[in-house]
Amino acid sequence: MEFVNTHGQQAEYLGRSDYIGAYHSEAYGLESTIKQAEREKVLDFILGFYGKPVDCIKLLSLPGIDWTFERMMRATRPMAHFVGLEHSYSAYMRSRRAIPGINAAYGIYKDKGVLCEEQAQLQDRQFRFGDGDYVYSRRSNREESHKRTIRANRLLYMKADTYMTMLASDYGATMEQKKAFNAKFMRRNAVWLDFTSQFCKSVQSCMEWLPLCLDGGEDEKPVVITTMNARDGVTGVQNRIDRLIACQPAFIYKDHWTYLGKNGTPMLTVCGVVV
Repeated sequence: MEFVNTHGQQAEYLGRSDYIGAYHSEAYGLESTIKQAEREKVLDFILGFYGKPVDCIKLLSLPGIDWTFERMMRATRPMAHFVGLEHSYSAYMRSRRAIPGINAAYGIYKDKGVLCEEQAQLQDRQFRFGDGDYVYSRRSNREESHKRTIRANRLLYMKADTYMTMLASDYGATMEQKKAFNAKFMRRNAVWLDFTSQFCKSVQSCMEWLPLCLDGGEDEKPVVITTMNARDGVTGVQNRIDRLIACQPAFIYKDHWTYLGKNGTPMLTVCGVVV
């Protein structure tokens, strides 16, 4: 399959050493006990809104290359469904191989009696949206009878702020293309945007357009935002939280905490809901 970006360039020309500026650091995400504790706190917050194992959590996230948080959620909520975003081509090519597949709770795709999610076929797809071509990878969730249980988990090769504005910006897309994008990648009822950047323009844009990616209805939908707690021209934790809230009036603050990330970088996680 030929990967094409929004400007029609072959992705191979983008380079394979583009981790600089990526949302995730693979070594820290895999090895740090601090990061694992962070995942557990975020998971507890989101699961507080979905108490039953049969609840279908439709999570939007920045999964990195290993999908650790999503697998943690899937272990307790078998019906969870994931849409991940990745803007680094190098990370995308590795992350796509780790997309969670069919759930072992259903006892499916057995190889000599051993559950094997890798047998759930990984597919790479390309689609047209207005003036641009975009790519994503998916791994299905199906029973042995090929009856669909939940929608396929998907990884979209796209920046988070681009994703948030896909339905609002003028990309020349038809209504049918917008409907298809909304059905496949949006309608989320839980969000964790685990940025490793400061509160920059991209993060601000994501907050401003956040409701567009969420499911309808009057239920509270948990939203968690993680950014650097430094280097953004804002002083103090409360001022950063206020800035976040100011970007999206529909965001209702619930909780926050700080921790030290990679190389001792101060980080801030803010939890809230959108109705």
